[in-house]
Parts: sequence; structure tokens; C-alpha cells
Amino acid sequence: MLLPRPNHPAPAEPVPPPVGVARPPEPPAAPAPELDAPALRELTAQLATLPTRLEQQLESQHSSLQAALLERLATLEKQVSRAGREQFKATTLAEAQYEQTTATLEMLRAADAHHTSELELLQQQLAHTRTQHQYDVALALLPIADSLDEALRAGEQLLTTTGAPVASGWLARTLGLDTPYMSRITSMHEAVQHWLVGLTYVRQRVFDLLAAAGIEPIPTANQVFDPHLHHALDLASSSATHPDGTIISELRRGYCMGPRIIRHADVVVASDACATPPEGSPTAPADVDRSNG
Repeated sequence: MLLPRPNHPAPAEPVPPPVGVARPPEPPAAPAPELDAPALRELTAQLATLPTRLEQQLESQHSSLQAALLERLATLEKQVSRAGREQFKATTLAEAQYEQTTATLEMLRAADAHHTSELELLQQQLAHTRTQHQYDVALALLPIADSLDEALRAGEQLLTTTGAPVASGWLARTLGLDTPYMSRITSMHEAVQHWLVGLTYVRQRVFDLLAAAGIEPIPTANQVFDPHLHHALDLASSSATHPDGTIISELRRGYCMGPRIIRHADVVVASDACATPPEGSPTAPADVDRSNG
């Protein structure tokens, strides 16, 4: 059974005759047309050249298709080559930018490290300069402090030598002590006392300036002798109040700036090795007040 072609009606099937009815006879087939010799030769020639024509047509179509494919392939190669060059340029540019950025960051890090190092060095130099300046100030003020100590010591000795002032009044007149000379002695005694008070304030001001610079006196009163802080210029007999190895008096004040010793303190140290001669012995040393007041 043949399938119907699209858009064409299917051929009608012959209707079988009814049962018992004889089928009419079929008409005789038409005779095949006869071909003459020239037409047959022409048809034979066409059939002979048909493979050649088909081959030529196929070769032509193949050549056209191959040319189109080659052209398309060349176009794709150009596009790929162009894209590759652009990608290479972009990659090269990105690598150059990355290297430049990395080099810039390294330069910035090096500059920051150099700046930090210079800043630390500058701070160290500044601290050293400040410490050296304070040390120079201390060296300039120490002679002033020593002079004030000597002046106060001399003034106190002067007051001790002259004795207490004599009060004026009827008792002095009765004892015959109310004289111009004694009045001058009394006035001088009072003037020395006021002068010593003023020197005490000046010395305290010098000590305040030294303390502001970080400079403090080395303690000596009732201290155990320390060779790192003190210089023993003299020895004296030990006693109950001053055991062996303790400082009895200070001859010259010492100063320090934190752990740095600017000047050692000159002191008199108690020692058990100093034998005390008996009372009234001609070798007995005279009592000398070496305190600095």
C-alpha cells in the first residue's frame, strides 16, 4: 500500500463486486510506445554522460563548499589571531601594571621603614641631647650649690663663734653690757641670721632647678657606705649611733641623674678599726663639725 503524498488525496481503492456477481473483464493493456533509433541514441548518450555531469556538479558544489569553508576558516583564524593579540596585549599590560604596583609598594614600604628608622634615630638623638643638656645644666649649677653650702656652713660657724646676741634693756644696762660695741654685735648677728635665711631659700631654689632636670642629691644621713655612691675621705670611730660602715657626716654633697652618677658624695665613715684614745690623751682628735648644715 502506497503512502499518500502531502497535500494530495489518496487514490481510491477499487470496490470489490458483490458476492455472486462476476467481475467484468479488464481492458487489454496499452502497447508500449516504440522509440525510434535517433531518440534511443540520444537517450543513451545522455545516460552515458550523466555520471560525468553528476561528478562535475558534485565537484563544483564541493569546490564552492570547500572555498566557503576555507574562507570561513581564514576569517576565524584572523579573529582568533586578533583576539590572541589583544589578550596578549591585555595580559602584558596587566603584568606591567602589577609589576609597577608591586615596585611602588616596595618603594613605599622602604620609604616608610627608612622614615621610621630616621624618626627613631631622631628621637634617640633628641633624648640624648636633652639628657646631655640636663647634665650640662647640672655641672653649671653644682658649683653654685657648693658655694651656697659653704656660705651657709661659714655663716653658722660665725654665729656659733660670736655667740647669742645680748638683749638690750635694763639688765644690759645694769651689767654694763649696753654699749655701742655690743649693739653692733647684736645687729651683725641678726643680719647674719637673715642672710642665712635668704641663702637657704636660694639654695632650695637651686635644688628645685636640679630636681626639674632629673638631678637629685645622693642621700648620706644615717646611710650605709656605698662605694658606688660615696667617696670615703676620712674615717672616724664607730659608736652606738653610728655603727661600723655607716656615714657620720657629709663633706661635699653628691648628685645623681637616675642611675647615672654625676658626682660621688664625699663622706666620713664610721669604722671599728679606729681606736678611740682615752680622755685627755694628747693624741685625742679635736671634735670638728663636718656637717653641711
